[in-house]
Amino acid sequence: MYDSEAETYEDRYQGFEGRYLTELETNYIIELIDTTTGSVLDIGTGGGRFVRVLNRTGQYSQLVGLDVSAEMLKQSKTRSPHDFVRGDASQLPFTSNTFDLVTAIGIFEYIEDLVPLLRDINRVLAPQGQLVFTVHNQHRLFPRLGEWAPQQYDVALHSLPDVRFQLMVAGFTDTEITSTFYFNEYVWAGIPILETISQRLSRVYLETTISVQHCLASLPWTRHSGGQFIVSAKVPVTQSFE
Repeated sequence: MYDSEAETYEDRYQGFEGRYLTELETNYIIELIDTTTGSVLDIGTGGGRFVRVLNRTGQYSQLVGLDVSAEMLKQSKTRSPHDFVRGDASQLPFTSNTFDLVTAIGIFEYIEDLVPLLRDINRVLAPQGQLVFTVHNQHRLFPRLGEWAPQQYDVALHSLPDVRFQLMVAGFTDTEITSTFYFNEYVWAGIPILETISQRLSRVYLETTISVQHCLASLPWTRHSGGQFIVSAKVPVTQSFE
């Protein structure tokens, strides 16, 4: 699906949209990561953006990106000297107990049954290893706003109890979940007057949008109502799967 977009895909992390995604996704993910040494696998790495984000911390001994798209991997290899592997997330091409941290940003919304993938991630993680991933929320506070954004590829939305249950079945513990993207930067798309105003006041509009969403994420009654969950879970000291 992404082969045709490989050369321009990471443009979305620049400018107006890039600021939005950094504030309301990347920073939240970084805050959840408490594994600060060892080896890292980034599943669905695309152009390798999150590998580069983690590399800037200077904390990890090995960074590996995995993606099914050959064209995306070509782009990642031009941007970063780290290891990039072509492979399917449903059959991770790595031996057991290989990684201390696995990240999976923007791939779980394509998967209805998360347990098989979660089990395999459990397998490649070392004991006490950490998984951090994103997945779209079935019960988002504003369910229709996300539908206005271009290029919506959602196959599966997951509820909070569903995410917790599937992690438990796959052998993960210490689950921590927050949410983000209560509405997106395209919220006024399709309403010409409001769209024009938001574009002309782009900086003020963006900062206000980000501030409101940070507020919603901090309130107990809306904390888990964003369009996307950001999830952290751990492998027990004794591995559940061989």
